[in-house]
Order: sequence, then structure tokens, then C-alpha cells
Amino acid sequence: MATVEKHDNGEITVVIESDDVPANPPGTDEMSKEQLDEEHYRRLKDDPTFEEGRAPKSWLFHDQVTYEDELEPLWGKKWGNQGVGRLREVMLTVPPENEVRDVFYKDTAAYMEQWEPEKPDLDVWREQYEVMKKNYRDNGTLVHEVIVPDAVFGPYGYTRWFWAATDACWVINGGAIIPRGGYFGAQKGREPVWHKALALLDIPIIYAVRGRGVAELGGEVWLDNHHMLVSDGTVMNFEAARQLKQVFELSDAKLVQIPTSGHYEYTAFPSGGTSHVDMVVGIPDVGKAVLYPPYTSFTTVKFFQRIGYDIIEVPSDEYLSGVYNMVVLEPGTVMCPTKGASRTIKAMEEAGITVVPTEMTESMKAGGAVHCSTAQLLRDPGPVCEKLMETPLERLAPEFVVPEWEKDWSDPARDWGYSLEGLTPPP
Repeated sequence: MATVEKHDNGEITVVIESDDVPANPPGTDEMSKEQLDEEHYRRLKDDPTFEEGRAPKSWLFHDQVTYEDELEPLWGKKWGNQGVGRLREVMLTVPPENEVRDVFYKDTAAYMEQWEPEKPDLDVWREQYEVMKKNYRDNGTLVHEVIVPDAVFGPYGYTRWFWAATDACWVINGGAIIPRGGYFGAQKGREPVWHKALALLDIPIIYAVRGRGVAELGGEVWLDNHHMLVSDGTVMNFEAARQLKQVFELSDAKLVQIPTSGHYEYTAFPSGGTSHVDMVVGIPDVGKAVLYPPYTSFTTVKFFQRIGYDIIEVPSDEYLSGVYNMVVLEPGTVMCPTKGASRTIKAMEEAGITVVPTEMTESMKAGGAVHCSTAQLLRDPGPVCEKLMETPLERLAPEFVVPEWEKDWSDPARDWGYSLEGLTPPP
């Protein structure tokens, strides 16, 4: 594995081993010069720009070879998690001591009291985490695990919510998008840690939300391969949605921005302390939605009716179960909590959905369940919503269409020591 040496003067030496290079063949270090040359010439046959004795035909990399063509040869895998196809790989984070520090529970209002002011039992939480991990492996999903220090500081003090690995990134076809949190200061500080983990997993980072954009993408939900439900609440604003619109379009995907709840003084249930889409709706398969309507709007209900999705409604007295916070293992099969959600589970099973019970009582005290705990990295293509493929979103739900991003040339907020004077705004 790669090693890092930090020097007293602040310089850093990074040593990359042969096995750390995704495209290297196994045993590169043991290969002879002849074997290395043979491997080189074997691969050279795949280079469309190469012709012996002539200058490279560089224009072919512009006009014929795409980023997606080179993704697997460069990075080892065709990373992407769009839709509800078969789930292949995930990343999880073991809940650390930082999640249950006393400071967070002495002032639950300031630190986002989500559902219950009761502090999670860390031992029980880790036991439930192990069950979740086993459920993934039993269903054929590869689990990558991140173990962080018990004490982690960010710019605003202790960092919490490492358990919510979904916040690490959102992997669309082509690589990872790095989110930007918008809830409260204690969630910031996870980003550099998870960046290191993604780099070691050989997952390319294709974008990071910038400026005043806020986008906690991990809490959003796919409708199908090409449409993702995102929030316009606390965890996603229009600035971020506008930035991400063009990034998603490069992966043949559209954002569907639905209303979700927000908060002012009160955050604990039944107040609107959550605005992650995965705390409002789960999509176990194309054509089905497990929905808690009070945390969105009637417009969302109409949207599901327009696209032909059957709604399984979560009763208010089953909301705290977290049943909607599900991860799709394959179309129609999900991992989710079942305790305290008997009516919802019964309705799901009657609708043909297979449920793998995964109880997450302790993580729910911190604000989420299975979906929140999981960074989904690699997934097979799945079924599509025919209605959305036949009729543009702009016609079906114009109120949910994200506008185009435009640079505000009058705003010098991102000044890194240079001036915009003399630049002419685009027409």
C-alpha cells in the first residue's frame, strides 16, 4: 500500500507501490524486462493514436475516445451508482466515539436533535452495524470499510456523523461527486478523511460542490437510471442544484428537485428537522415509492401519480422506524429497518417487495438508517421509468426542473487575491 512520510519542515513524501496503480498487471514488481515490454506492446495495440514512425493522431482522443471508454482501463472499474439495478459495492464507516460525545447531548437543539434526545448506545450501534455489513455480504455486495480515529476535529470543533457514509460522496456513472454539507458545523471535517478513502479505493473524483452551493447528495434517491430525486431544503439549495445539473447530464441523468421540510427553532420529530430525500421516500423498484407525504408536498404526490408510481404511504406513527431509509440490493429487494413499521412492511410485501430486515435503532437516534449509513459505489444498470423516458420532465413536472447555472459576475465573494477587473461578462 502507499505510504506517507511527513517531514519536520512540512514537506510530504508519498510512495506509491506497484500494486497501488489500478492499471498495473498483478505481480508487476516480479516481471522481467522482457515481460514488461511484452505487456507494453500488447496494450499499445489498443492505442488508436499510435502508428509506428509517425506523430500521434491526437485528434482521435478528441473525437472518438471518451472519458467513459477509458474509465475501467485507467481506474480498474467502471464506477457508477445510478438507478435501482443490482448493487455491487459499498463503503461503510464504523461508528466512532465522536458520535456520542457528551457535548452533542448537552445542547441537542444546537447540534440538530433529529428524532430522539436519547444518546445512542455505541456498543449496540456497532453490533447493528455488523449485522448491516453481514447483510450486504450475504446478498453478494462487496463491502469496503473505513475506520476513523475516535477523536476527529473539523474547523468548528468535534466532527460527528462519520457513521453516515452516504455523505462521503455520490458516485454517478464516471466517478464521485464531493458534497458540501449545510446542516451545522459539526458535520464538517469528514471531507478530507473520506477523500483519502476514495483515493485508496481508486475512485475518481469528478466534481466538488463549490461557492455557496449546499448539496448533501448522499441523502438523495434515484427514481431510475436517469432521474434522481433531490431536495430543495436544508441539505440542497438551488445554487448547488444548478452546478450539478450539467455534471449529471454528462452521465445521462437529470435532477428532479422536490420540496422537503426545513426547520427554524425546532428540529425533533414531528418538526421538520430533516430534509434529506431518503428520510422522505424510498424507491424499492421502478414504479414503486415508499413515501412519508408530510415531509414533502402534494406536488410530489401528484408527480408520482403522473409517472405511474404506486405509493406505499408510511403512517406517522411508523415514521421513526426509518423504514423508508432503504438501500436497493436489486430491483424489488431492499435492506431497511422493520421494527415499528409493521403496516408499511406488510404493504411493501403485498406489493411484491422483498425486505431484508436491518434494524438500526441506534443510528436512527442520530438521524438515519441503512441508506444514510451507506456510500453506494458500484451498481448494474437497472430498469427505467418509461413515462419519464417518453415525456420530458419539463412537461411532466416543470416545477421540479432545475434551472441552468449562470455566473453572477457582480459577486466578488470568491476572491483569492486576483481581480475580475477587465473581464467581460459573457453576452
